[in-house]
Amino acid sequence: MGSAMRVLMVSTYPPQRCGIAEYTRALVRELSGRYGVSVVVFAEKRSWTRTLVALDGRALVVRGWSRRGRIDLLRALRLLASFKPDIIHIQHEYGLFKSRLAFTLGLLFLKLLGFKIVVTLHTVCDVLQMAKRGISPTWDKIISRLADAAIVHTIRSAKLLRAYGWDKNRCTVIRHGASETDGITDLSGREKVDVLFIGFITPRKGVDLVIDALSRLRDDGVDNWTFTVAGFPHPASLERDLPYLRRVLRKIAESRLGEKVRLIIEYLSYEKMEKLLKEADIVVLPYRELHGASGILRLVAAHGKAVVVSDVGEFSEEIRDMVNGLVFKPGDIEELADKLKLAILDDSLRNKLGQELYRTIAARNTWRNVAKLTVEVYERVLYGH
Repeated sequence: MGSAMRVLMVSTYPPQRCGIAEYTRALVRELSGRYGVSVVVFAEKRSWTRTLVALDGRALVVRGWSRRGRIDLLRALRLLASFKPDIIHIQHEYGLFKSRLAFTLGLLFLKLLGFKIVVTLHTVCDVLQMAKRGISPTWDKIISRLADAAIVHTIRSAKLLRAYGWDKNRCTVIRHGASETDGITDLSGREKVDVLFIGFITPRKGVDLVIDALSRLRDDGVDNWTFTVAGFPHPASLERDLPYLRRVLRKIAESRLGEKVRLIIEYLSYEKMEKLLKEADIVVLPYRELHGASGILRLVAAHGKAVVVSDVGEFSEEIRDMVNGLVFKPGDIEELADKLKLAILDDSLRNKLGQELYRTIAARNTWRNVAKLTVEVYERVLYGH
């Protein structure tokens, strides 16, 4: 592939706090730095946005749309006319484009102008979950008619898209990328084992289950641990999830675990997450549901930490119990307590699980490899091979 390929990436972008924003930045840096792709990011504009046009490495970032459907049409048209992208690559999540009509009309407009469109669907829900979110399966069917190719992160997502009418030849599974780190830190022999929950605090991520499980361990005399809760509700769902955060804090206060729990209730920078992961012995991801890829799982894998996960979504595809992690039935507090006890009491098991997690996820799914596979999708769309 020559350096002439031009990609217009439509996405959220840092400093916006969002997993898709971080995903896009990591991908863009590899595409523009290693593969010579010319990338312009057409990013979401928020109320706090001060700079509408900026450089990030070799990529130009232009802010001009909002998730409510408002778009700086003049800026968008000028961008299309001046940049003349070969590919328009949209990073999609159901909550990111709340105006279905505006998004559909935008896709149709781009298609009529003759642009090639690739959509990464970070979340793909089954019919039941779509109904809970107030979304019709017709939404994915519309995208399938207008996009030239789709990228998803899990096998389950690919199967769902095919059920919604996608041609399997236009749908590619590319696992979420994992960042390079300074290596695995061996924390064996510490007096207290640090159990970490990290990420956005929302009911579906189930941090309340860990409080109940650790309370059981303490009642059983397993006391050589501390529990760190680090994160905050997602900015886009703050009003909805703040009551849950208050319930979690109240549960901690009522559990008499106060002195064993460290609370870091804030939006976490990437650097802060890296620091917390280096300090952790065990990371627990007790999600009640998961409909796409977990960026946090990649960070955990990159640091080679032992992970305890629920048997949902991508975790079911990626984590094998007692091989590269510990797996429990979603919502089963007793089994979660048993898995945590196993990891807390066995240094050698934690090290083995962490090393295997690094080998099976982080080493195989580098951002370099993600970018390479993404370029292959672009080439198939443009050149048919």
